[in-house]
Amino acid sequence: MSVGRARPLVRDLLQLAEGHVLSLDKRLEDPVELFVGEKLIGIGVLEVVEGDGQNRLAVRLTEVVDLQSPA
Repeated sequence: MSVGRARPLVRDLLQLAEGHVLSLDKRLEDPVELFVGEKLIGIGVLEVVEGDGQNRLAVRLTEVVDLQSPA
């Protein structure tokens, strides 16, 4: 699963260190596509799930793609 993309300059990548933030091209509320291999299987939104004292990133499916139709 890919949450977003970034296209930093090489000089910026070389300056990255622990704790730095690399901004992606998506906002938290933007829809995300869920793939298995190269096949799109669904669309959803990102959510934070709390539990066991840890927060985890999750995808809530809002649309499931028809897997029976040919690609």
